Amino acid sequence: MQMPLVRPLALLLGCLLLVGPLAPPGSADTSYRISLGEIAVPGPGRLTAQVTTDAPAVHAWIYSDPVNPLPLDFGPVPVSGGAVTLDLETWGASSYGDLVVQACAAVDDCDGPIRRAAVSPSDVQPTIRWSDVSIVRDGDGPYEVSVDDPGGGGTLAVDAWLPKDPATFHPIPVARHGASAIVLPEGRLTLRLLRCDAERRFCRAFDDDRHDVLVRRTIDGSIDLPRRDVGALPIDVALQLPPLEGTFDAELVLRDAEGSVVPGAGGVFTGLRQRPIRGPARVRVDLSRISESGTYVLSGRTTFEDADLGTLHGSLTPVTFHVDAVPPQDVEVVLSSTSVFPYQDGYRDSMTITTHVDPADRAGATVVHQIVSRGGVLVTLYPGAPGPTEWNGRRLNFEALPAGRYSLHTAVYDDHGNVTRPRPRSIFVSHQRLRQRSYARTVSALGSMTRARAGSCSSVVVGAVRVWRNGVGLRPASRCTGNRKRRLVTTEHALTAPRAVRYDLLMISLDGGAGRGALNSSAVLNYGRRYGGFGPGIVLEPALGPHPGSTERAATYVTRTGRVRWRVVAETGSYDLKRFTVRLVYTRLE
Repeated sequence: MQMPLVRPLALLLGCLLLVGPLAPPGSADTSYRISLGEIAVPGPGRLTAQVTTDAPAVHAWIYSDPVNPLPLDFGPVPVSGGAVTLDLETWGASSYGDLVVQACAAVDDCDGPIRRAAVSPSDVQPTIRWSDVSIVRDGDGPYEVSVDDPGGGGTLAVDAWLPKDPATFHPIPVARHGASAIVLPEGRLTLRLLRCDAERRFCRAFDDDRHDVLVRRTIDGSIDLPRRDVGALPIDVALQLPPLEGTFDAELVLRDAEGSVVPGAGGVFTGLRQRPIRGPARVRVDLSRISESGTYVLSGRTTFEDADLGTLHGSLTPVTFHVDAVPPQDVEVVLSSTSVFPYQDGYRDSMTITTHVDPADRAGATVVHQIVSRGGVLVTLYPGAPGPTEWNGRRLNFEALPAGRYSLHTAVYDDHGNVTRPRPRSIFVSHQRLRQRSYARTVSALGSMTRARAGSCSSVVVGAVRVWRNGVGLRPASRCTGNRKRRLVTTEHALTAPRAVRYDLLMISLDGGAGRGALNSSAVLNYGRRYGGFGPGIVLEPALGPHPGSTERAATYVTRTGRVRWRVVAETGSYDLKRFTVRLVYTRLE
């Protein structure tokens, strides 16, 4: 059995040399010639090989275990006169393998061609006498092993390994002649003799002679905490014991800084199983009865029932830790909105959830938000930190939640595990989306007029005026002369349009005529503002079509309630207004 002791880099290089062309990538020097001649085994632990090459040096390896192909490396050897005889020590190699020889441009530059041949290294069987002791207890002296190896070489060692964990490898050097006192590790061990090369990098096992021994000097262990600053809450404790096979009991006791026992914390834990391969036993210690911050000490004892040794007792090394029993203070959750529309159309696609924490507790604090249905079912959760976080009405897998009302439950943990839970908040998820609609309505000047204001030299005539019906006559400067302001005449108009989230486009067309000189002429005022919405007080500039006379600026806007208001101002001349056509493009939730 091959027992390599090499670094991971050697393993990688060995595998690359065994499989592939056995030359490093990028090698360009393949002009050297190399051949293997006679290979002989002149004696145990020796191997000779004739190599013919025009390279300045060669490098040799023996791969003696095809399952775990780690090489026995003999290093570069200079070549003189085109040939070299390799005389290799094979102590530690198994009885079969491959000899690999590579041409080298220099002793530190080997990337030439390779030759391989099967070899059969030989060894001699040492004589070993194991101690009659099969159980090593506390207080017993070292374990003795006697070896006689007259024809061997390299170095000898005893491997103490656990049969249930073959990967365990504990080589302990022993003398090649005479008795050796060795200290064995704890556990139920199988001992066997190894022969290794001089540097103890490569070993082979003599499996013909084995010896089983139980070593149990102590079951003292330790208590491990993942951190030494905790909160007053249950904590996970690891109990680290020697590699036992079976179950054990433990009793943990918690004391304060004065040495007084804290009642209700710790306790007896039975039937614990420590698995040496998978790690120590873990238990949960309840610290909820701790009401004051401070320093505490956790200690304990263990009991183990061994089939061969009977009842064994041990102590656990105490561990000291600090408890912070005060949860985060001044915790408040603020929502930017109580509703969210998770369809990414620009309208409340997400809400901002801001968690405020006292500055003294903010460092190291974590936040967990839970969305709970009205039936009390947790539908999604996500971690965060103090400050703002965005939530888009979806689960962690991006699936939108069903429409309805939910509760937001927030928990804020400090770095000691203490938690504060502010009051839940109600939130609403809607599946409505933004839809753009259009609205058009034609109203008479008389039917839409809400107020008339005429100067002292002007007049407003309501009713049938000239050729219009349901119109309004505007007659500035019709009775006297004077300054410009007193000749102005104004009418204000309004109607109610549909409510909307956003008003995207507004156009108002005026249908009327200049009474004097062109009774049937028309003047059209177009008001327009595209995309971006309208709010109270936003004024639109009019664009006036061809008509006799002149006009003043007219203010037009849409209020948030959908009220469309506009004003018509005229001066110098007489106008008749018959009707207005209002066209509105708006966006609403549906």
